[in-house]
Amino acid sequence: MEDWALIRRLAAEGVSHTRIAERLEISRTTVIKAVNATSPPNYKRTPTATSFLNVEARVRALLAEFPDLPAVVLAERVGWTGSSSWFRENVSRMRPQFRPVDPVDRLTWSPCGDPSELSHC
Repeated sequence: MEDWALIRRLAAEGVSHTRIAERLEISRTTVIKAVNATSPPNYKRTPTATSFLNVEARVRALLAEFPDLPAVVLAERVGWTGSSSWFRENVSRMRPQFRPVDPVDRLTWSPCGDPSELSHC
């Protein structure tokens, strides 16, 4: 985006496409496309299915039954052969959905900090 604006400014000042390309260390074709474009480049990566998607349903089923099952054991049970860190990352993102609420956790947060100060919020 910054290069696009710089390319257009230099071109408006009369600097040749070749000179702009040399200065920014980019191809002359890129300079021409930037000068002819009406808006900055907008790259959006198309979402693709991940390898974890193939085992996600089985992982969810196991987590529903055993919410504290270690990720290594989950990986063995579903036959995961990919990256262990990628698997752990996905499991850690899913695990809170399956953990029951701790019955002794009575921690509550008020918007102002001290509950006695609620009238001053």
